[in-house]
Amino acid sequence: MKESHFNFSSRQIASAFITIIIILVGTSSLSLYQTHRVSKELNRVVTVSDVQIEIVNKFLKLAHERSLTLQSMLLTRDPFELDDHQMRASAAASNYLRLRDVLLKMELSTDERALIREQDKQTINTGIKQSRVIRLAVDGQFDLARGLLYDEAIPSQAKAMGFMQQFIDLKQAKKRATIRETKQIIDRTTDTILVLVLLGVIISIAIAYIVTTRLKHEINFRNQFESELEQRVEERTEALTFIASHDTLTALPNRAVFTEQLANSVKHADRNGQLMALFFMDLDGFKAINDLHGHDIGDKVLIEVCRRFKETLREEDVVARIGGDEFTVIINELEQKGDALSVAQKLITQINTPMRFDAIECRVGISIGISFFPNNVLSPDALLTEADDAMYAAKRSGKNRYSVATSIV
Repeated sequence: MKESHFNFSSRQIASAFITIIIILVGTSSLSLYQTHRVSKELNRVVTVSDVQIEIVNKFLKLAHERSLTLQSMLLTRDPFELDDHQMRASAAASNYLRLRDVLLKMELSTDERALIREQDKQTINTGIKQSRVIRLAVDGQFDLARGLLYDEAIPSQAKAMGFMQQFIDLKQAKKRATIRETKQIIDRTTDTILVLVLLGVIISIAIAYIVTTRLKHEINFRNQFESELEQRVEERTEALTFIASHDTLTALPNRAVFTEQLANSVKHADRNGQLMALFFMDLDGFKAINDLHGHDIGDKVLIEVCRRFKETLREEDVVARIGGDEFTVIINELEQKGDALSVAQKLITQINTPMRFDAIECRVGISIGISFFPNNVLSPDALLTEADDAMYAAKRSGKNRYSVATSIV
């Protein structure tokens, strides 16, 4: 297995995440900047609009004060008061002209400038009529002045004030429209930012899911790799242990394992007062088969002999190969010695059966030496020596038979 089977590398995921974050931050920053710019522009427009409305309201106030001044002139006959009212009317006109100049220097739309022009024309016309009212009042012609004031000057001024009111209504409407448009822009920007935030959260969750999934895959991959490695090590260890403790040809335990097992069996039998038997076996006629047919056939004979051993013996009995054609068997927990002798005879019968390998038929016999524990020897080595001696006694007696050690108590 290789890590290349994963769809995304850590570097690609990190690069994608950083790119998305940069895009989201950049877009959000741009949206916030636009909101700030629009809000700032709204404040400027509203401020300018309020100033202009305030100026026009002053126009209205000055016009109203001028009309009151003219009416006051018609109610007095004192020349000093007439002079004072005339000066007030003149001051109102001067203030109007000053405010008008300020207004015209400000930012105005085409419609607004058109209204101011119309208002100027009407104000000039009204000013002419008001000036005639003042001259008539100063000359003492109060009835004519009163008629001119109420019939012409005040209606003319009302018309001029109407243009001023239209200007204020226009400014208010534009201010409301600007506020409405700005609110729409801010709402759209807010929605955009919310969408971007939501998108960022979704993408972050998706990336987190991908990273988590990939991490799980990597952990599973590593765990599987480590598990396979441990299994291989365990299998290799078991194989090496098996090779070190078993015969490579027959897979039977070797001399080292047999020696250890024999010592354990003697201790167990001695501790529990049980009977055990040890067979020392040597094949009869095996050397002739090797010489006649070669070692390949000889190896096949040994393998078949071992198979017949396992087929005849119990699963708990221990059979081992300790030499070329020498074998041992440990039989534990016997009820009586006759049971071991029956097993020995079965082995002889099984081994005597001819073996065929393709067109080659082979026959071998087996000589078995038997020793039992307990007897008059205590050590496992002595028990093995007795069984070895008994095996040679069987060979001297004609081979292909079993012989029991003569030193048994």
